[in-house]
Amino acid sequence: MPKQRKIFIFFKLLFWLIGFIGAIFLIYSPVFLDDLGKSSLIISLFFSISSIASFLSQNIWGPLFDHFSSVKPFIILGLATDMIVLLLLLKYTSALSIIIGFSMIMLIGSAFMPAMQAAATFYYPKDKGKILGELFAYESIGWGSGSLTGIILFSKLSISDIPILFKIALFIVSILLFFSIFMPKIKWKRNIQRSFLRSMSNQFFLMRNSKTLRYFSILLLWICICNSVFFSYFGIYFKDIIGGNESMLGMIMLMATIFGAITFPIYGSIGDRKKSVFLLNFIFFAYFLCFFSLIFIKSKIAVMLIYSAPFYPGLRIAGNLFISNHTVNNDRGTGLGIIESTHALGMIIGPVLSGILLQYTGYNNLPIIATILTLIYIPLYMITRKDLKKAL
Repeated sequence: MPKQRKIFIFFKLLFWLIGFIGAIFLIYSPVFLDDLGKSSLIISLFFSISSIASFLSQNIWGPLFDHFSSVKPFIILGLATDMIVLLLLLKYTSALSIIIGFSMIMLIGSAFMPAMQAAATFYYPKDKGKILGELFAYESIGWGSGSLTGIILFSKLSISDIPILFKIALFIVSILLFFSIFMPKIKWKRNIQRSFLRSMSNQFFLMRNSKTLRYFSILLLWICICNSVFFSYFGIYFKDIIGGNESMLGMIMLMATIFGAITFPIYGSIGDRKKSVFLLNFIFFAYFLCFFSLIFIKSKIAVMLIYSAPFYPGLRIAGNLFISNHTVNNDRGTGLGIIESTHALGMIIGPVLSGILLQYTGYNNLPIIATILTLIYIPLYMITRKDLKKAL
């Protein structure tokens, strides 16, 4: 097997791990915090603080990769951090420790994400959308694996047994960290003439020099905000308003990840042909229909089917494909950092926004809030459409 293919398989396994860890924290931790009696504002802090950490992370590791051009150190650093955090969470499982621990995973444990995405687009320059789709498909499969693990665990035990999920994640991280030590070094010959400080501020220069990138980022950010407004509290909404349980919640996420694993490469291929803005507009319309329909539909089965529809994969592909097509190789990691930090910024703003609104309206109005906010995309698109023609 060629070295390039072996490395790409390892990249897929790491994306699987990202999905698995994301699932056990983002699906079940809010329910755990709610079980501890924490308010919606405290739960919003879980999402917002970890998303701030992710935002900072992508603004650090992407530019660093563009300066040093080697993937392996980022992988080892990320996995080692994951292992330390999970070890600590086995001893200290409280609301504060979960918030801090997941934030550290987002800040340092995800250091390899922009590096691996950039490296993959270097390997396959003619099929960027398809290749990114394959990586995200494995992340989706990992998310499904975490969801399924939770379904099995919480069908027998209570949400207070969440440390068992951390033990499983720790075991997987330890194995991948061991094998990462023996992974061949991956480097590219790049003429990097800018200073280290210039590399770290390169996101500012990319945004300043491209109006198209600025406008696309605004549109992407708004959809990310609307997605996180609903996602952050969906678990509680599904339990308290719809009448579901933890196992059913895990089943929803499992179905979503199965659909996501199938559609990520499809979205990638569509994006390669139709461009990123077309894909983003389609995802806006899909999210609007999803949230609007949930205002009226209260059947558990129907809600499970609607919410598991694969819209997020298209959102993810639209942003990462856009930046891959609008940056040169020396700026690829930085550009991908911009897009990943845009998703993170959406997860900062969305939970805080909905957390404040839900304090006054109650969880039963979550679909209405999400629907109204999603409609704001229309005037934003009309304002930016002229300057986005090149990306259409």
